[in-house]
Amino acid sequence: MEFEPAEPSEETRRWMIPQANLKPRIIICAVLLVLLALSPGSFGAKFVGLLTITFLTGSFRRSYLDADIAHVQMVVCFIPLKLKRYRLKRFHQIEIMLEEPAGWWSFLLFGPIQWLWFRMLDFAIPWLGGLYQIWLARPDKKVLIWQGCFDEDFEHNLEMLKSTTGYDVSRAGGY
Repeated sequence: MEFEPAEPSEETRRWMIPQANLKPRIIICAVLLVLLALSPGSFGAKFVGLLTITFLTGSFRRSYLDADIAHVQMVVCFIPLKLKRYRLKRFHQIEIMLEEPAGWWSFLLFGPIQWLWFRMLDFAIPWLGGLYQIWLARPDKKVLIWQGCFDEDFEHNLEMLKSTTGYDVSRAGGY
């Protein structure tokens, strides 16, 4: 008789934070789409607006650890893409990266609107441009496990990954 590992359950999953809360995302998307529908404009412009609103409110990364497997899934426009599973034993270290934020040089060079725009995008869609990144690495492959823009979330997720894997943490790129 062969041993079959138990299916992952909600009790054994350790989610990377913050978890995407669908209810507020759907409400915000619906309100913006109603406002878009009521606004004047051509069908083409409204269609582009619909795609943009749905992409920005309905796209996020979900990551969690269960036993010795890291699960990563992208959701784009509220449509879940393929769930990718990575055995933690196959990786050798955790790599972290902190990208340089848009600073005063950006403010002076491009103006306050562009500086504010990048700050808002980092906050609204951190999975696309968040400053903090956590990667699982081995010599032939790196996998982005989490990306965000808040120090507390980064520290929590890094500690959870370190305690689960026991791997060393190294800094990769960034500043």
